[in-house]
Amino acid sequence: MGLNGLVGVPKDFFAKLERLCKEGMAGAPGSITELGKLLFPTPHQIHKWKDMPPRSIKAGAHARICTLFETSPEQLALPYRDFLVARTRRLLTYKASGWNRRAMANGLLAAYRGTAPAEPELPEDFPLLARAAWIEPGLRDIGTVALRKEARVRPVAPFAVPVFQGEPHHAWLGAVGSGVPLDNRPAYRLLGLERAGDGGPLLRCADANYFNMLDTCGALEVEFAAQHYRNPAVPAALELCGKRRDATGQLKDPFDLRWRNAVPGINTLLVVNHMPGGESRFFVHDRTGKVAEAAGTLHVVPAGTFQPDGLTEHPSGRDFSLERTIWREFAEELLGQKSVEELVLHGKDFLAEAPVRDLHALWTRPKPALRIFYLGCGLDPLTLKPELLCMMVVDAREIPVSTPAGPHLGIRDVDDLKHVFGANWEGKHDSCALSEKELLRFVRGDRTLAAGAAAMQLAARHVDAIQDMFDDG
Repeated sequence: MGLNGLVGVPKDFFAKLERLCKEGMAGAPGSITELGKLLFPTPHQIHKWKDMPPRSIKAGAHARICTLFETSPEQLALPYRDFLVARTRRLLTYKASGWNRRAMANGLLAAYRGTAPAEPELPEDFPLLARAAWIEPGLRDIGTVALRKEARVRPVAPFAVPVFQGEPHHAWLGAVGSGVPLDNRPAYRLLGLERAGDGGPLLRCADANYFNMLDTCGALEVEFAAQHYRNPAVPAALELCGKRRDATGQLKDPFDLRWRNAVPGINTLLVVNHMPGGESRFFVHDRTGKVAEAAGTLHVVPAGTFQPDGLTEHPSGRDFSLERTIWREFAEELLGQKSVEELVLHGKDFLAEAPVRDLHALWTRPKPALRIFYLGCGLDPLTLKPELLCMMVVDAREIPVSTPAGPHLGIRDVDDLKHVFGANWEGKHDSCALSEKELLRFVRGDRTLAAGAAAMQLAARHVDAIQDMFDDG
């Protein structure tokens, strides 16, 4: 069997290798040919191998193994599982920083679109896999999105991808020491997206946890990365393979969310309008910190997983809310409020604590100075994880600002923005002048995460309406 890069290594591989090396050095009939089949994928290479002198066989075999697995002789001496951990760590490092995630996503997107009728209502370059019915034609208030939780829905079992030797994805992330803390907190899994009686979107959900998502959606991405680790130019026809197909080889419907634990991300573009001079600005997050997903990309902010605030869901059911998830991520990623989970453990509501309390009040007052909109939903091509696309717009004139010189009301300049919306432990963010051209520049950028690009592309349709929002005139 020929081996191509990071694939599952059979547990008897090294024992068989050692046996055939010994037999080959002893001149056992057929052993050299069989060893060649183990190490080389083509008959031509096997034929050249047969001419190798017996005394060189073991050294040659080990050299070939080092080439196949891009490893060192020292790593070959490791115990079997330690060897696999070392190899998997190389793959995850490659996935985190050695490949162009957006280019890979675009390749898969093209492959999926080639298997289904076109959706003419969607832009041809829309970065996510989506149905036209999943995208809102205008700015829909987040409060008009209906949620329904279904009981007694069992999570999908972890995908047994070869890279992880049949073990769950989250277990390998822990074994390789990714440096990112993995908390298996409860989460909400999306089962379906449809229209309610009033024509608004209805999200049907069920209880799940974060590892459920990693072990299915996350495993799809790692499986795909392993294919491309050694051969980045895999033809599109071969990209839709592995767990993306059923036991008969048929491609699974990506819009059927039931065959994986489709825990959605909520991706919100923050826009501050009515800056001095009438300017509006939007925020971009550089995910260079310790993040569990999509490290090294540019993204909208705030963004996070649809899940409760703490280790358990609040008895009142208040956590089952898109708005609350957006506010939690807003507090953590833009206000640097790291103590959200600690507040929950002490029975407190993070929305009642400064500094998020004052900004939240802009949303809840009778004449809001902050609004949150739902733009639509799509699927990340690599993970097939649903990505909910939203936008938050806030009036700069109503934002309370605290600076070393003292507090004041209203953003006066870009420095004030930095005082209010500081850096966070997941990376850094910056603001850019809002325009259709500037949004689309990020949409087309190689580093922009597909979900963030989709949110920006939808927001670009509404630039004029955004800039006129809260206009007293």
